[in-house]
Amino acid sequence: MNTRGKLVVRILAGIGALLSLYLLTMKLNGQISSISGCGSGGGCANVLGSRWSQFFGIPVSAFSSALYLTILGLTFRFNATLARSASILLFGAAAWFMGLQFFYLKTFCPWCLATHLTGILTATALLLHHGDEKKKSSIHQWTVGLGGIAILVAGQLFGPVPDTHLITEEKQPSEPKETSQAETGERMVSFPNSETAVPLKDLPHIGPIDAPHVLIKYFDYTCNSCRDMHGDLGKLQASYPEEITVVYLPVPLNRSCNPHLSSRVKDHEGACELARLSLAVWKTNPELWEQVHNGLFSRPVLSPAIARGHIEQRVDKVQLEEALKDPWIAERLTSNMKTYQTMVIATDRMPKLVMEGGSVMHGISRTTEDFVKTIREKLKL
Repeated sequence: MNTRGKLVVRILAGIGALLSLYLLTMKLNGQISSISGCGSGGGCANVLGSRWSQFFGIPVSAFSSALYLTILGLTFRFNATLARSASILLFGAAAWFMGLQFFYLKTFCPWCLATHLTGILTATALLLHHGDEKKKSSIHQWTVGLGGIAILVAGQLFGPVPDTHLITEEKQPSEPKETSQAETGERMVSFPNSETAVPLKDLPHIGPIDAPHVLIKYFDYTCNSCRDMHGDLGKLQASYPEEITVVYLPVPLNRSCNPHLSSRVKDHEGACELARLSLAVWKTNPELWEQVHNGLFSRPVLSPAIARGHIEQRVDKVQLEEALKDPWIAERLTSNMKTYQTMVIATDRMPKLVMEGGSVMHGISRTTEDFVKTIREKLKL
């Protein structure tokens, strides 16, 4: 390889190594996790938190760091076979990961894209600057390069998938300030890190009021992961119809009504309005609330105007308007958001599902079957 070629490859491979090491650091220090859900810091959190960011439990950025450092070494002791094999592997890996972002994840991480583009440029430089050592590519070189790509793709498609949810233990109130169930005869619900309790009948819920187990879901109607868990909970309750009741407490991911969001969380348009509409229906006509609640989780996300139009076909327009003015809605949202805020230390990811004993599931499971199994074991169903 000539001197000019070595310089170009060293610069590009150095940039690629630095980018890869930066992404690896974010994975290793917990800044980016595999927890799947809304409320993340944007595209990089979604991409680097996906199953595709790992290969048999090891961050792919660790492999790319090693590959770029190997290429740097080749500029000091050149080997044509390794150089061409590395070029093929870089091209293939860049195409694979960029394709996943564009066509599957449909979200983008600028740092990841920069790494992949650097890989393409590095591979091109390796192929163009062999100088006097240029030779025709051998079958062996193609076998090594394409074999590496095949192993990568197969490992990610069929290898172990990391957990996409996290379960933590939260502090439970020891002596609720609210009147106890024994004193009122009502089923009371308490919240993590809070000394208050509220009658179950006053909270939006699905399931029998005397069910042995009560779960509390903190969610946002504009959150795709919350919508996915809605289906998981439906499957769970269909399997145990008399044993589980789920309380649904909206926490809008929008700063116009939720001042507790961290700077990492992107505002979700229409979240506040949809939450208020849901609570207004509960206040006006609890019997219709479950139907409206399911409708608000339709795909794609409904705009507030369209959602209200659908609701007004079922609920009296005047009653709905009066309910939206009820101070209870603002009080309920404020309480939901304050309680939710105590649970984001582990992760910002939503939804959050509170179980008995203070256990909280953050994010969603890989599959509905995994979800049902996890809850069944936690509740000893």
